[in-house]
Amino acid sequence: MKNLKSVVLTGYQGYTKVEQVENLIESWLHVQKPNESLVVAYGGEKTEINEYLDGRGVTNLKMREYSTHRYLNRFKWFQQILSECDAKYALTVDIRDVIFQENPFDWMKKNLEKELVFQDEGVDHTEWWNGTMVKTAYPDEYLNIQKKNVYNVGVVGGMPKRIASTFKKVFDKSEKSHQPIKSELEIVPDQGAFNLLCHTTELRAFIQPETNDSEFCLTLGANTAKQNYLIEGKLCNHEKKPHCILHQYERQFKNTQRGLYYRPISNELVWIYDENKAVRNTDLIMPTNRYPAGRVDD
Repeated sequence: MKNLKSVVLTGYQGYTKVEQVENLIESWLHVQKPNESLVVAYGGEKTEINEYLDGRGVTNLKMREYSTHRYLNRFKWFQQILSECDAKYALTVDIRDVIFQENPFDWMKKNLEKELVFQDEGVDHTEWWNGTMVKTAYPDEYLNIQKKNVYNVGVVGGMPKRIASTFKKVFDKSEKSHQPIKSELEIVPDQGAFNLLCHTTELRAFIQPETNDSEFCLTLGANTAKQNYLIEGKLCNHEKKPHCILHQYERQFKNTQRGLYYRPISNELVWIYDENKAVRNTDLIMPTNRYPAGRVDD
């Protein structure tokens, strides 16, 4: 990957259907500029996804599987690719629940002040899911970040070499995490590892957490934004400026068949009220997208 100004990295393992990756790919191709590239890393055998990616001109790289945990290999893959990358800016994103509305590298050129940028979810680690993951995977370290805000590892941008070195540490720490033999929940250690590194190590000097009011990204799984507006098919912040990236945008619709829905052909979001009504313009207050009430037991 030579002579690139910016690169987006994403990846998957175990996916077989185009519909699992299509929204991210199509939304990126709508905002991509010259000397920018999207690279998809994957594990396992080729599927219809690879044929689709080839047809859309998207680089897809088969990678070695280093971990038995399905969520961890991507950090090793991203580290390896970015270690050899000469791009000025990089962005790593989840593949299934992320879409682009504007070019995030335009935002970085104007607003990036540190070497890593990501979302501060606006809730701390007493929130049930994140707290449970850290308390189970890293029981001796939970109290160190119990009252620290949750940083989302699903969208991380900034300097390629800093992302690479950080993700090496995320992978190594996650591989050493405690995994109970029996658990009602799948323990996912990567975000906990990322938060422990960001909050308790020298990495603190290099991070730029952005709130859900930022134009950089909106994480809808924990929508702590002041206000959102859907304007001409784009989700905007309280200043009616579109977010470059939307993360976890599909959760409410997936669970209820109501809410935000992305149409890749027309590259627009709509708000679906019922089977017969969808709008491109509306004022949104989405309390049902917040994390469910609940705290980790002290």
